[in-house]
Amino acid sequence: MIVVLFVGVAAMGGIDFTPKAKAMDLSSCKVGDLIEFGSYPQSKVTDSNLIAKIEAASENEAWVDYNYYAGTGNWADVNMKPVDGMMLYKDIPYNGNKYRAVKINQYRPYCTGYTSSDTYQDDNGYYIGNTYYFKYEPLTWRVLVPSEGHVMCNKIIDSQAYQNFIYYNGSEYYNSKGCANYASDWVTSTLRQWLNNDFYNTAFSAEEKAQIGTSHLENKSTYSSTYDSADTYDKIFLISYYDATNSAYDFNSDRTAYDTARQMKGTDYAKCQGLWVSTSSSYSGNSWWWLRSPYKSFIATDVDTVGWAYYYYVYYTDFGVVPAFKFNPKPTICDVHDYKAVVTEPTCTEQGYTTYTCTKCNDSYVDNYTNALGHDFGEWKLTTPATCTEIGVETRYCSRCNVTQTRDVDKAAHVFGEWKITTAPTTISDGVKTRYCKNCDAFETESVGKLKSISVKLNNIETNYKKSGQLEPKITNPDNVGYKIEYKSSDPKCVIVDADGNYFAVKTGSSKITCTVTDEYGKVTTAECKVNVKYSTIQWIIMIVLFGWIWY
Repeated sequence: MIVVLFVGVAAMGGIDFTPKAKAMDLSSCKVGDLIEFGSYPQSKVTDSNLIAKIEAASENEAWVDYNYYAGTGNWADVNMKPVDGMMLYKDIPYNGNKYRAVKINQYRPYCTGYTSSDTYQDDNGYYIGNTYYFKYEPLTWRVLVPSEGHVMCNKIIDSQAYQNFIYYNGSEYYNSKGCANYASDWVTSTLRQWLNNDFYNTAFSAEEKAQIGTSHLENKSTYSSTYDSADTYDKIFLISYYDATNSAYDFNSDRTAYDTARQMKGTDYAKCQGLWVSTSSSYSGNSWWWLRSPYKSFIATDVDTVGWAYYYYVYYTDFGVVPAFKFNPKPTICDVHDYKAVVTEPTCTEQGYTTYTCTKCNDSYVDNYTNALGHDFGEWKLTTPATCTEIGVETRYCSRCNVTQTRDVDKAAHVFGEWKITTAPTTISDGVKTRYCKNCDAFETESVGKLKSISVKLNNIETNYKKSGQLEPKITNPDNVGYKIEYKSSDPKCVIVDADGNYFAVKTGSSKITCTVTDEYGKVTTAECKVNVKYSTIQWIIMIVLFGWIWY
């Protein structure tokens, strides 16, 4: 049943709100008149006694998951997905009324790719760990085109994203990894599905559904035909950008006008779902709400808090939903519809659905949406082999359609030959060895450690006056480098030494002999020994016997 709303004042344009005809026949209505039709959870229940009674009546009702999306905090990393148990609801009949309980286990993020900490629910007074109750109340609709039975809700009744999932392929944004449809495509949008499934089945009885017609909708982009969405046939929809700037609907034709007819406020229930609400002094309580027209690949049109027709990113959940529909234009309604079902099977990228058409009056509606199947890809096959210098390509094909996917194959490993010394090491500096790829010009180098230094050691010598000998330095030369040896006495008047290491004791005393080893690369190593010169026993006897040095 349709109830006409009685309003004592004009809401816009001086329109007089008086009781109108049944909603099936709006010909006597004027643009802007209000009617009541259907019901939806709206006002928050605050009476604690009533809440206790509703809770008691709900014990046998099961919680249902909203399946709301969240992500990692990066809206573009394609990790947004439904989170089990984030928010739950259940509908509860009590004392002739109907209520909806909403349990918040995690905050719902205002963007499907963000985490639950990014939310407006707490700003609206709704907090984690609590359950809230909302009363089902009649929905109020504004008449747009009386002759067509075209109406739109006169308030924001929910808060939903235009599209839950987005994928960026490097140039444009899509609503699946298959890149079949832009993220702003109305046909495959999650909001269209939500309106014609969740909302449609929640807000309307079977009798009311029978009075809702199927509307042919154009879904052109306001930016470029590149982003046009195909025409659709919908029961429930959003008005378009072109509707929102149509003066025949009592809207201002200037999209940047501060149009009170376009300004909208949300219900308590919409705020509980995460609707953003302005706190501006001039537009306090107003919220943004979606239009269905695409703009760019990941942007759809909307209306902001001041009444501008605008546009924004499709994955934001804090935008309001303002449903619209057209009443069935049939002159009569079947007492009992005889619907024939035609099933449209899902494809890889398109949802499946069932179209029900009455064989008596041709009324039709679409229901039983099923998810797109997704591509059924076969095994990856190598189509371009990788080389040392170029990546390869693997390709796989969907068994149900002609879509192909490719992925890069890492470059092949180089096939290197043997290492060769290209810069010889010395005792002073490292060397370099190099090896070259057999299939390309690539090469690798490695450092070759310095040669080990020569070490030298001399033992101290005890000798006698007028005696000679040969120095015997102990030289360690691990890498067999070339070298030369030089000798020097610190006191040639005591001990002299020649270039070959032959020494001669000139007089008694001591002298240091330095052995200097210079390798072929110029690295110098030294060693010293002490030569002590003294008289032998016989020499002492001769000196004592002869009392002199004459013989000597």
